[in-house]
Amino acid sequence: MNFFVTSAFVGGFIMVFGLLSAKLRAKLCISEAPLAVVLGIILGPACLGFLSFESPETREIWTLNISRIVIDIQVMAVAVGLPSRFVLTEWKSLLSMLLPGMCLMWAVSAGLVQAFLTALMIASCFTPTDPVLSSAIVQGHYAERNVRSTLRHLIAAESAANDGLGYPFLFIAVYCMKLGGAEGAKEWVLHAVLRGVFLSIAIGIVLGMVGRFLLKQCHKRKMIDAESLHIASFGMALFLLGVVSLIFSDDLLACFAAGCALSWDEWYKTNTNRVYFSEPWHEFAAVSIWRLVVLAILVLLLRRLPSTLLLYKITPAILDWKEALFAGWFGPIGVGAVFYYGVAIENFEPHGPFAYAREILYPVVYFIVLASVIVHGLSIPAYIGYRFLRKVWSGSGSDEESLADTVSVMTDAQITLNGVTLVRPPLPIVMSIGKEGLDVDTKKGPSPSVQAATAEKATDEKAAEAPKHQSITIEENPPTGSRNKQDSGLPI
Repeated sequence: MNFFVTSAFVGGFIMVFGLLSAKLRAKLCISEAPLAVVLGIILGPACLGFLSFESPETREIWTLNISRIVIDIQVMAVAVGLPSRFVLTEWKSLLSMLLPGMCLMWAVSAGLVQAFLTALMIASCFTPTDPVLSSAIVQGHYAERNVRSTLRHLIAAESAANDGLGYPFLFIAVYCMKLGGAEGAKEWVLHAVLRGVFLSIAIGIVLGMVGRFLLKQCHKRKMIDAESLHIASFGMALFLLGVVSLIFSDDLLACFAAGCALSWDEWYKTNTNRVYFSEPWHEFAAVSIWRLVVLAILVLLLRRLPSTLLLYKITPAILDWKEALFAGWFGPIGVGAVFYYGVAIENFEPHGPFAYAREILYPVVYFIVLASVIVHGLSIPAYIGYRFLRKVWSGSGSDEESLADTVSVMTDAQITLNGVTLVRPPLPIVMSIGKEGLDVDTKKGPSPSVQAATAEKATDEKAAEAPKHQSITIEENPPTGSRNKQDSGLPI
């Protein structure tokens, strides 16, 4: 694959998408991921043939190394962007999403593929949730308006952490296939768990804490400029990628731990003001397209959604089944699966005893990634389009109305309505912007998650008695201490 041709197309896509990004993201809720996939298909050997690999070996090297770099940087970015001490304050939610949640996703995905050990290896590749696609979803305009910040941060944190925790799931199958039961279990505990998980977390925490201390001291003494401070996390991600990979540990998990430690008190995020932002067609046909389609449908429906609905009652950050439905559906599969595919095939010879498992891994993983990018990337635009068309067909709207005419107030801000202060509004307040001005509908009752709070109920009653066409004042800095348990349980 010609490096200069690739650079030209990638750079051109970034510039063109950047020119239209506000319209695409804010109005149509379309991220760059599905558009980039479509462009790659058009430029690849299946269509125009501008981008192609010389051999399968070259493809595998590019796949593993590029996906490793992308995932490490994105995992670090997600961790740095989390609120202060989020991993500690929401540890119960993260634990329930990561341990039983990942085990259930792994087991369900493996159950959809034949051949037990091969199925476990394939399922481990798309068990982790992709942080690149998750960030595009939870940081989008629609999600910021309609989804609580705690839930958005939970999805982002879980997607970054479970990418690193994919190592034990992958290597339990690899070691059992290569070494057998007892010897494989021993190697798995020593290398995948102790060295792969615990050592990488320790390295990441130490480097993140040391890095935060040094950056603070240098910034205090004006020894570091703004540009170098901004790229410090980028440099740390690349440093961990090299060092942790040399000792055969888990660089993804190390990057997540380092990012959390670096931004533990939000000093780094505050001072940088950060905003985070191969073509297997013949193999698809060889496996049978209809089987891949059926598998993709089953994986997307059963891999994550049932387990999230099952576990949401022990996940404090998810308040009701509607939020569980949102968190369960938006668990996209992307670059993380491609990375684990590259790691898996490194452990098997092309013509060895497990050549079939190595061969079948490629079309299955890539097709699932393609299906996830298309389905998850277009879910919100399709939902908004459906709502808009239904509104037009029912006669309650007109062509002049914008898709954003009806906005649900889902914010961490403090809202004052006719002298009544609502912190994390306990009831849905829908603002309809029409020809007659601002209309405030407060007829709906409080959410089930706050019905037990007497003070909140009293505030609801006062707000519900207020006439329509009220003025609303939003203060962007609510009092500290109004977080966590007072989160609104508003429907999405």
